[in-house]
Amino acid sequence: MGNEGIVGVPMALGGARLVQAICSVGGWIDRMPATTITHEVESHVGLHKVVDDYLRACFNQLSQAVACNRLHSTTERLARWLLATGDHLGTDEFAITDQLLGRLLGASEASVRQCSLRLEAAGLISSRHSRMTILDRPGLEAEACECYGVMRADLDGVIRRARLRFRSARSRAGRE
Repeated sequence: MGNEGIVGVPMALGGARLVQAICSVGGWIDRMPATTITHEVESHVGLHKVVDDYLRACFNQLSQAVACNRLHSTTERLARWLLATGDHLGTDEFAITDQLLGRLLGASEASVRQCSLRLEAAGLISSRHSRMTILDRPGLEAEACECYGVMRADLDGVIRRARLRFRSARSRAGRE
């Protein structure tokens, strides 16, 4: 889910209790018991609003991704995925295989490799030994479909609104 995501959000809002998360790219994770997050979300209106806002953004992103997978080329989708992953991880270098990228993008491993080589020849990325490095972010953004910007703006909005809510709550608490 990256640095702005939460796994198991429906559970915190009273939904499914069984959640399985698959990590496609290595990184760190913070964990807490389901009962703790559920209690916190139920106890704090501001946190409940943030989680609800995030869940709406997740559904928006899912809808956008479905349309993207139908309408855009593998190269455009690969560029979008690489940019989004860099955003989620806060780094432009990460480990991932062409095989897993193919599964994530709904494309063959050979097709993903061809697209990677094209982006690499353009000097936008480096792909070595299952490690991807974004070398030219503005250039890669130009190769990505418009879905990247739409999805990024949606998540940025969630984060911006969450910060405003918590700043406002802190300033109210300071006045009391």
